[in-house]
Amino acid sequence: MRFIRRVLPIADEPRGGRLVVREGGRRLASPLILPLSAITVADVTFAVDSIPAAFAITREAAVIWIANATALLGLPSLFVLVRALVERFRFMSQTLAAVLVFIGARLLLEEVVHFPPTASLAGVLLILGVGVALSVAVDRRRPPHPAEREVRRPPRCPRPPTEPVSTVL
Repeated sequence: MRFIRRVLPIADEPRGGRLVVREGGRRLASPLILPLSAITVADVTFAVDSIPAAFAITREAAVIWIANATALLGLPSLFVLVRALVERFRFMSQTLAAVLVFIGARLLLEEVVHFPPTASLAGVLLILGVGVALSVAVDRRRPPHPAEREVRRPPRCPRPPTEPVSTVL
């Protein structure tokens, strides 16, 4: 962030969701450029970091390049999905940690025990299913506090209006 602030002149406040604004005859970057840059850096870091894991699965360079390009295109959407899941389900952060442990163990044990891809996928789906089911079951048995429930609303549910809405016909 400091590097971006040094390189680009940044406006004080965002204006209308634009990335570049004019102020006093000068072009300035909107503050929205900072989180966009952070997400882009995270995307590239994730793609570069996943190359050794991809080589554990295949030695085909074309497959690895295509998989990384696809990951770069889909990662922002995945960030939004993971955040929504963590907000909605009580044990989702622990479930995702268990998925990462499972995948790491699979990669470490690859030389000793061969796991077919379908078994790995089934293991990941099973862990996710258990995490979601456990979250739903615990929420039914011990409902969250109303303030926590408001934060953990399912995605796309509209918030109840705070003021009565008047309609003019």
